[in-house]
Amino acid sequence: MTGNYGDNHPLLISPAEAVAIAIDNVTMVSASRARDIIKEWIRRTSDRSSAENWPGWMYAAIYEAGRIQGIREERQKKKGDR
Repeated sequence: MTGNYGDNHPLLISPAEAVAIAIDNVTMVSASRARDIIKEWIRRTSDRSSAENWPGWMYAAIYEAGRIQGIREERQKKKGDR
C-alpha cells in the first residue's frame, strides 16, 4: 500500500493490517507504553483538552512514537552488525 499524508513518510501498512498485527502482538508492555504516552499527552495539553480534535492528535503521538521506535531499533541493529 502506498500513500502519503503530507509528510515524508509513505504509508506502508494499512489500518486493517495494523489492527490484525496488533491483535496478535499487543503485550502488557506495549499497552503500558501507550498508556504512558497518553498520560504525558494529557499532562502537557490539559489546558487544550477540551478541543474537539485532541484525541486524534494524541493517537498520532502514539503512532509516531511507534514509528520512531521502529526506526531506532533498526538503526541499533545496523550499528551492531558493524
